[in-house]
Amino acid sequence: METKEKTNPTKGVIAPRSRRVDVIVQAHELYPLIPTEKNTDDNTALSDDKGFSSEYGDSNRNYETEVFKNFEMTWDIKVADKNGKDKDYKVELVSVTHNPKPPTNPNIFNHNPLLPKPGSNKKSINGTIVHASPSPEDYTIHFQIFHKDKEPKHFHLDPKLRVNG
Repeated sequence: METKEKTNPTKGVIAPRSRRVDVIVQAHELYPLIPTEKNTDDNTALSDDKGFSSEYGDSNRNYETEVFKNFEMTWDIKVADKNGKDKDYKVELVSVTHNPKPPTNPNIFNHNPLLPKPGSNKKSINGTIVHASPSPEDYTIHFQIFHKDKEPKHFHLDPKLRVNG
């Protein structure tokens, strides 16, 4: 599966600019589960600033966002139902890491890992894309879920970025 950005020819080419992806978490469903790829995929959705998305249950490993060298990329996280079933849960981004293949390839981010800004609410991480790449790049979004006074549980997603120069 590819994002609609790539497979929908009626959308046209995206002009170079900064991009954003939202991570939406069904925290009340995911928190009690073992942090496996399937459990995480079943309870997270990704949505970008152009309206392309990966729905709950879709493999986030196949979600691809087109980004641009010398522009910023931002990830935001939120619970799916903040006033309902997720009201007793809090989500935070921990880091975003590039996973170059082969490992000797250059890092596409200005820092690796990308971390929330000190003193921030850890709802957002951003970084600048510094290297273009001819093929989709694997990266990992690390996040955690808090529930009342219990220990946080850690999860991750492994989508892709297509970096244009």
